[in-house]
Amino acid sequence: MRWRFGDAVVEVEREAGRLRLRTRTGAVLTADAVLSAVGLRPRTALAANAGLAVQRGIVVDAFGASSDPDVFALGDCAHYEAGVMPT
Repeated sequence: MRWRFGDAVVEVEREAGRLRLRTRTGAVLTADAVLSAVGLRPRTALAANAGLAVQRGIVVDAFGASSDPDVFALGDCAHYEAGVMPT
């Protein structure tokens, strides 16, 4: 296993049953499997300006209700008690 922080894969091809990857920095790698992790940061400024409670997303209860009873949030922009839940 090799970690490659701060780089990005720009091309993936299958080659002889393996994966051939080319990164933004020009590195060429081969692998049997690839794990890609991205930083999830919902944009909360509009919700905050509208008076909604925000943390790392729009704060919601288990049903997706925000601090305004007429506004619901779900997916990547919702912040549940357990935190942001990427979809």
